[in-house]
Amino acid sequence: MVPTRTGHPFWMYEEITATPAALDHALNPDETERQHRAALGRRLAEARRVCFTGCGTAYHAALVGAAFLGDFTAGRVDARAAEAFELANYERATLGPEDVLVVLSHSGRPAATNAALARARSTGAYCVTVTGNRESLAARNAHMVIDTGYAEVLSFAYTISYSLMLAVLADVAARTVAAQAGDDGAAMLLETQVRGLAQLHREALALDMQTKALAEQLAGSERFIFAGAGGNYATALEASLKMQETNYTCSFGMEIEEVLHGPVAGLGDSVLVVIAPPGPGRTRALDVIRAARILEAETVALGEAGDTELESVVGTFLALPTCTEALSPAPYHVPLHLLSYWLAVVKGCNPDLMRRDEPAYLQARQSYTL
Repeated sequence: MVPTRTGHPFWMYEEITATPAALDHALNPDETERQHRAALGRRLAEARRVCFTGCGTAYHAALVGAAFLGDFTAGRVDARAAEAFELANYERATLGPEDVLVVLSHSGRPAATNAALARARSTGAYCVTVTGNRESLAARNAHMVIDTGYAEVLSFAYTISYSLMLAVLADVAARTVAAQAGDDGAAMLLETQVRGLAQLHREALALDMQTKALAEQLAGSERFIFAGAGGNYATALEASLKMQETNYTCSFGMEIEEVLHGPVAGLGDSVLVVIAPPGPGRTRALDVIRAARILEAETVALGEAGDTELESVVGTFLALPTCTEALSPAPYHVPLHLLSYWLAVVKGCNPDLMRRDEPAYLQARQSYTL
């Protein structure tokens, strides 16, 4: 279905604000689904390697999924992510019977994603598809399907799909920890923290009007750099993609250290947005922000509420609820989805369509197959 709304609230906004209720459902599965996920957690705990893959927004979720699994298990599970086209065509380390491939796709249709899945199946890997479409090719060809529980996405921005994928991946990663021999108390604490993701999302949504005001302030800006570290490198990539999809602004998603290795030459002409929950990335974020301020760049930081040091050095501070750095990609992407939305509204763009209402862009899309 092609989105049909022509003004605020667009479907993208409706889906962002509907996400907490969808998370409540996804994180409180029935007993059958609970056992399903627990079985997957046991398999991941025993795997030689776990690879996550997808395209676009789903690839960013794959990066976070690998970070969740690696961080939650303190590296006891070898978790990595690969973009689907690369995995299907260029990856030389073949996945085998001791490995697991986790495929992420809302629709389950992208050709590159299905090619990566087919290759992994052909070499004996156990394949899992996380999707909103149980009837898709990617679901049918997997050994196991994890349903995100939200099939009727109406905006091509796929914000709700991203949020649900992260929640489901966090849940499975927590169940992997529970399946490993070790500290049962730590596993229970982790599961409790994951159950709280819907509430963290609600608290992050409280920044809605602040992000709207920020969008109005930055409406004339032409270049954005989003920077993060660890799992929030994916958050930076996701924010940049949403900007390009919804309001067509020149945006870059970068690992925070890389901002200082070349792109610093353009920092004074950019809006710098850093994702800086407590952790090693926050320390480096302070350096990047101070450099940007010397160059009189606009600066925005997402950090933990009460981080007065970070708030004091940045132009705009978006205060996020307290959570561990490992879990922070789940709530920290929310205000960035909102910022991309409000910039689209301010600029007069339809954030749902990705320019499908413009004949030349529609013709360009019809020239290839996803």
